[in-house]
Amino acid sequence: MKNNNFEICARGIIIDGNKILICKAKGNKNFFFPGGHVEWGERADLALKRELKEEIGGTVKKSRFIGTNENLYRQGRKILHELNIVFEAKLGKKSPRVLEDHLEFRWVALKDLAKIEVYPTAIKSSVLKWIKDKRIFWSSQGFNK
Repeated sequence: MKNNNFEICARGIIIDGNKILICKAKGNKNFFFPGGHVEWGERADLALKRELKEEIGGTVKKSRFIGTNENLYRQGRKILHELNIVFEAKLGKKSPRVLEDHLEFRWVALKDLAKIEVYPTAIKSSVLKWIKDKRIFWSSQGFNK
């Protein structure tokens, strides 16, 4: 089965004190880091700013690249291949508000992040390590064809 479903996503690691912002689609049990798809011709850092404005009305005051994750996964009968470009992001507002009905956002304690189901799992592992060492990361997960 040949699939050409390749996506580039920009993800934001938003930390406020000892809490980190995660989100999920309503009805799903797994979480992910806020952000979304990079549109054709759009820079990843600007895509993150646009996505956070659309999702939570957040203004990104500052962002910096912290790593990349490649992820291959199945969604129904489709095989998807995504590249996640991950940024540490500082918001202008402390209290994001949900602007997209299909999403839920939650601040969780950094100490609890390891216990929460966050996808892709390789990003979560890389972010947990980055929180401790602040080193740029590369991670990859998926399957061989």
